[in-house]
Amino acid sequence: NTLHGIQQAAMETGVNIIVFLGVHTSYFYRDFFEEEESYDYQVTTVYDYVKLAKVDALIISYGELVIFLSEKERGTFLEKFDQIPYVILEEVVDKKNACYQIADNYKGMRAVVEHLAIDHGYRRFVCLRGPEGNKDADERYRAFLDVMKEQDIEVTADMVRVGDFSESVEKEVEYLFDQNPHAQAFVCANDLMANTVYKICKKRRMEIHQMTEW
Repeated sequence: NTLHGIQQAAMETGVNIIVFLGVHTSYFYRDFFEEEESYDYQVTTVYDYVKLAKVDALIISYGELVIFLSEKERGTFLEKFDQIPYVILEEVVDKKNACYQIADNYKGMRAVVEHLAIDHGYRRFVCLRGPEGNKDADERYRAFLDVMKEQDIEVTADMVRVGDFSESVEKEVEYLFDQNPHAQAFVCANDLMANTVYKICKKRRMEIHQMTEW
């Protein structure tokens, strides 16, 4: 994963790294206590310690963090790091002291959905998209919608639910299955949410068709 890669590169180049964790409170809280209350307002507090640490550069997983920020915070959060060079992950940024790295989410998701719709001929889709405002999630969902439009498949409100990129999406998955009992293909925005789909399928004793031919 990303953190492992960063650690490996740091070891090879003799660079010290400090990890500031502060984005997964709601996942943990919902998973273990089954509560809906959110403690996400606290998640950015740890980043105030960056200045105290006097780091030379930053790698910011902004695509994940932005899920928890309000519209106002999204516009100002990065300003506190204006004096430090940094790399943004999972988002596009246009700043003099920064650069970014992001996957081609649109192309990848488009290939998957086209394979299902064209190669397999599926017409009855459901989609568990990622958090709104997350660049990765938005691009993947746009690819899904574009293929649906090109294949003349109507997308209704009951076919789509918003997930949080975690495995705590049982309610969303159950809803999609309940509202779409004859669905042929279940599109997920990431692998963690797909894991939950498998669990629900197993619980419902549903047959899963594994695609191995590409």
